[in-house]
Amino acid sequence: MSNETGDSHDIDAQKEFYDARWAAEQYAGRLKLRRSAVILELLGQIKIERPKILELGSGSGWLTSILGQFGPTTGVELSPAAIEEASKRYSHVEFAQVDLAHWDPAANTHDVVVSHEVLEHLENQDQHLQQAWKVLRPGGYLILTTPNYKTMHALERDRRDTWTTQPIENWVTRKKLRMLLRSCDFKIEQETTCILGHGNRGIRKVVNSFHVNKIMKNLGLDQHFDWLRKQWGFGLHLVVLAAKPK
Repeated sequence: MSNETGDSHDIDAQKEFYDARWAAEQYAGRLKLRRSAVILELLGQIKIERPKILELGSGSGWLTSILGQFGPTTGVELSPAAIEEASKRYSHVEFAQVDLAHWDPAANTHDVVVSHEVLEHLENQDQHLQQAWKVLRPGGYLILTTPNYKTMHALERDRRDTWTTQPIENWVTRKKLRMLLRSCDFKIEQETTCILGHGNRGIRKVVNSFHVNKIMKNLGLDQHFDWLRKQWGFGLHLVVLAAKPK
């Protein structure tokens, strides 16, 4: 993951940051587990047998490794240290060190591109989606997750401010994400949110309240209410399945 400004000093600083970050990471947390379940569910809906998959911003490589169980998979990442360690740990998939700010990928090479919590760490988000578009074959799919701007800003300030220490945090709204995807000619097949119960400001204070959710459970409407909350955009993360037309 990289700063798109093209400043070599910024890139070097970020390489150093992510080298340290991924070297310290031992296990994926609960939120990553829940997001990966959503990603795999969407992957399962794609009617391409053994898709060739590319993960943009693969980090320590754990998700790339899982995706590699379903088709030939490559992960690209800014951190050389992360790539070196992931290549040793997950030998059944491929990894490449890539600076997305200066990456011109080959066209029409993959069936699925996965962008998992990467978009928000980029200055030039449009370029990121253009790269995904270029890599995909006609009829291919982009699976993308990114923090939900409105939910993040409904968190308590101290929690939001300590959510991450990554160099860039550029959260987007649902409307902005739609605009970015459509400007790259992606067709949005599905869009929702995931991971409920976060945010205690405004309307989120109501829909996330213990009492409202208890009432819904007592009425037997809790699963439908959860589905509606995700569709209405109350989840912690935005989730999109988008297609490159044939």
